[in-house]
Amino acid sequence: LHGLLKEGTLLAHCIHLQAEERKMILESGSVIVHCASSNRFLGSGSMPLRRYLDENLIVTLGSDVAAGLSLSMLHEAGEAMLTSRALKDKAITPEEILPLLTTIPAKALKLDKRVQGLEPGKDADFVVFDDSLIHPLAGVYGKKELPYHSPQERLQRIFFYRGELKAKAVYIAGKQVYPV
Repeated sequence: LHGLLKEGTLLAHCIHLQAEERKMILESGSVIVHCASSNRFLGSGSMPLRRYLDENLIVTLGSDVAAGLSLSMLHEAGEAMLTSRALKDKAITPEEILPLLTTIPAKALKLDKRVQGLEPGKDADFVVFDDSLIHPLAGVYGKKELPYHSPQERLQRIFFYRGELKAKAVYIAGKQVYPV
């Protein structure tokens, strides 16, 4: 393939890959960028994320600004989980999706040594959310009585929330920039 498949190659969509193509991608260290909402919007098919993860392919998420429904990676995480469910595969869990948004892109872009983790000296960019504010009955139940308590349930709520999620704090390169 003229040297195009190699570490650092990002391959968007990859919906209808044959076994031989998946093997070449795996052996090359190339990264598949799953654009779930774009695929749904275009009607081009559904990427079998569960199969690709089970085959140890490197997969991350993308929004495909040209045909995606949102630039939010949180939205794309929810879309990827819904697509997985629609394919009747073993559903992708929030814990499986989270690395597709965080550690895998950092490693694919060779930034993991510098940004991956929250240890002193890392240039971590991250947002802190108060997920109790996005529960539709938050005003009724109050923070202590929300029906979702496990980290998995809380993360899933963030991924599937389609309204405006407000940041409680934002850190860039490990320094708090919001609130100032």
